[in-house]
Amino acid sequence: MLVVLGVAFSSLAAQTSQWMPMDNEDHWSYTGVLTSDEVETPVLLRTEIDSTVYVKGKRTFRTSQKVVPSLSDKLDEITSLNRRCYQTVENGWRVFREESDGKTYDFERSARLLPSDFEIGKPYKYKARLSGSSGSYGLVSYHLDPVGFETVTIPNGTFEALKINVEKRMKLAADEDLEEVTMQSTELSSNWYVVDVGLVKQEVQLTTVTSEGSDSIQYAIDLKGSNYLPNHLWPDASKNNDGWTFVDWLGYITDDHFPWIYHSDHGWLYVDAEDTSDVRLWSESLGWWFTSADLYPVFYSHDLGEWLTFEGGSKTERRFARQNGTVITASNSGFLTRNRNLAPPEVKVGDDETKNSSQTFLDADGNRYTNSDGGLVVDPGDEPTVEILHPFADAVIRHGEKVFILADAKDKDGTIQWVKIVANGSLLAMQEKPPYQATLDTDTDVSSFTIVAIARDNYGNETESAPLTIQVEKKETKAPRVRVSSPLNKSYFAEGKKIWIDVVASDSDGFVETVALLVDGIQVGDDATRPPYRFSFISPLRGNYSISAIAIDDDEVETEAKAITITVNRTGDPDENLLPETEDDLDTGFPDNSYTESP
Repeated sequence: MLVVLGVAFSSLAAQTSQWMPMDNEDHWSYTGVLTSDEVETPVLLRTEIDSTVYVKGKRTFRTSQKVVPSLSDKLDEITSLNRRCYQTVENGWRVFREESDGKTYDFERSARLLPSDFEIGKPYKYKARLSGSSGSYGLVSYHLDPVGFETVTIPNGTFEALKINVEKRMKLAADEDLEEVTMQSTELSSNWYVVDVGLVKQEVQLTTVTSEGSDSIQYAIDLKGSNYLPNHLWPDASKNNDGWTFVDWLGYITDDHFPWIYHSDHGWLYVDAEDTSDVRLWSESLGWWFTSADLYPVFYSHDLGEWLTFEGGSKTERRFARQNGTVITASNSGFLTRNRNLAPPEVKVGDDETKNSSQTFLDADGNRYTNSDGGLVVDPGDEPTVEILHPFADAVIRHGEKVFILADAKDKDGTIQWVKIVANGSLLAMQEKPPYQATLDTDTDVSSFTIVAIARDNYGNETESAPLTIQVEKKETKAPRVRVSSPLNKSYFAEGKKIWIDVVASDSDGFVETVALLVDGIQVGDDATRPPYRFSFISPLRGNYSISAIAIDDDEVETEAKAITITVNRTGDPDENLLPETEDDLDTGFPDNSYTESP
């Protein structure tokens, strides 16, 4: 069974950081009960964000959702919950690769950008086509409907939560034209979000239909104490009277909100570790760093790509020694490798050395200086690097779609002052802090856009990225297919009996949104929004009726089925031979129940 979850972990990550705090929480853990056709078991769902992976040669962001086995002894039966999504970050998340159930799917076209702020009561939808390395193709469609605010109580408090209902539909086919459908799934979920906390509650029901039958799975999860989990790393450490816990190798901490801990030297840290032999830590100022009980205060800085040794200081200015003996500092906002406002240090050059323009010096704070014309001057440093991460080069965008642009800029010996994103010579955005992103509206007559990003560092050095060109194609849609499959044409039915009508509808380039039943050209009953499309009606009069149906797809293209004819008489027998109707029958239109068969 192919289980594609992730409403909360992919599509709804499209919430702004206010609702889903991506900037400072890279991991979420949820507890709940999962029920499927095979198993009912408690589970711990864990979602992780990682920005260090590469897809198609571009740095991107990976979301991994997995079941932690410690809560379930039936993990073998629910491994299909383990999956990975590769996507960009912040509002308008674009999944362009998904690994699920041992299969990999690449999204052929980015999904549409979702708005930064949802309008209550207004549904939003987007879809993306995908191709699978397993030889299958498919289409995914999301419908998001913010329905309002509800009060939700979780272990760490009571909150007003934004409730969003989501319908996610997927179909897989054996051919690229999506005609030979092999699997369809519908996932219905209700999700509750709290500002600055994120997802706090979710209820999901998923149905998957294949040629071999159907499977269903449903689960409800609750955020456990705003992500707070039992601390398994130093269970024997005890608190002092001031509430501090002393860990012999790490120092004084508080761990009431584990996996978040507050360190007496480094402030808030996120801990990701199975045991103390391999500990991953994250903080706003240091990024990700790796250490262990045997190594600390030595650790490896992921941001700097080098080993450092913590030497002390305060939380506002901590000192770290590099392997070459130089020292850098870090404030609450990050590493300080240079400070232009500092006066050049007293630097002595040995008698056996010659001053030349190639000499480089570092002071105690990591500021860099070089010799020029016999004097020591601040080194203007290297130019920044900048590249566009999304979209990919030569991407083809449908006309009218909003294009999410994400750039990345770095300056190895300084800081980025700003990044501009420009399309066809027009400024789309200028931002001083990452993520450097912009939105391009393609609802114009322009058939292509050339996009560049320009980065400026704190010394005035500017770099322009390699230009990226995207093409805008005219949106072409295929009409849905629809036919009345039952009853057969020219069937007979007895009056007063309920007549069941089955309709088959499909859409090769999308999904069927609604199917309506037509009797003599007039709609009967309500629309059907998902298969099986089954209708019923009771004829008020005997006679012939024209039966048809209209299917409307997600591109608002409609098709009317070829009509069939049915006949309603007294008995439903096509060979019925009855006396003529009585005068009373003709006056009322409703015959009585007495009649005489012909001799």
